[in-house]
Amino acid sequence: MLNSLSSELNVLRNSLFETALEAIAHNLNHKNNSLQFFEFGKSYSTANPGKSLSTASPYTETEKLCIVMTGSKNEDSWKQKTASSDFYSLKGTVDAVLIVLGVRPDAIATLELPKLENHLVYKLKNEIIAGAGEVKKGILDKFGIRQPVFFAGFNWSLLAELASQQTKAVKEIPKYPAVHRDLAMIVPKELAWEQVQQTVEKIKLNKLQNIKLFDIFESEKLGAGKKSVAVNFTFLDEEKTLTDKEIDGWMSKIMTSLEKDLQAEIRK
Repeated sequence: MLNSLSSELNVLRNSLFETALEAIAHNLNHKNNSLQFFEFGKSYSTANPGKSLSTASPYTETEKLCIVMTGSKNEDSWKQKTASSDFYSLKGTVDAVLIVLGVRPDAIATLELPKLENHLVYKLKNEIIAGAGEVKKGILDKFGIRQPVFFAGFNWSLLAELASQQTKAVKEIPKYPAVHRDLAMIVPKELAWEQVQQTVEKIKLNKLQNIKLFDIFESEKLGAGKKSVAVNFTFLDEEKTLTDKEIDGWMSKIMTSLEKDLQAEIRK
């Protein structure tokens, strides 16, 4: 980069990832061990790396947003104990950002990256709009970081464009209460949460408002290569109060699909 402000700023970064980890490392070195950061910034890319900025080759400037978490996600108090940030804390934050923007991804898939594990990407019309994962230990070691760090990145240029296309509407608060049902099941240890989501969504229950994973339990007592996952389902009818008979019918369809498609063992 020409005429940079300092020797540390003499290149155009192609990601917010490394600078986010530098900020984490700096704070950890100053005994700030529980952190939740975000940054808006630009990243740069080119189809012809190595050529001078003065050439006619196209350089792309993209607005990005990143979110990074490490340490505790809440303070200890008489109401609740301290809980550590984890991948699901990060995923919940990513989901919340997309909901606020009114952007609904049409696919969520795993994507292997050299710097992140358990990495998920959110796609809309085959374009990646966001990604989230846990920073690999080998990368953390290079920054002198000795605790788990979770990183999410958003293509803010694309998301801002998509959000501007949304029609804003005000919706009346539902007059009738939502109903929650929990379901625990034993599944193969390698089964991804997205497969559970997709299996349930294929049933197309129009009164099912939300599906949320709230617990994962692993134990030798469950069997080799097995884990237990607990899922919360939220049902709502804006025209009337739902009956137990209706909800029992939908839950039966959900359990049948999970057993058939994922070989899940429902815990009674």
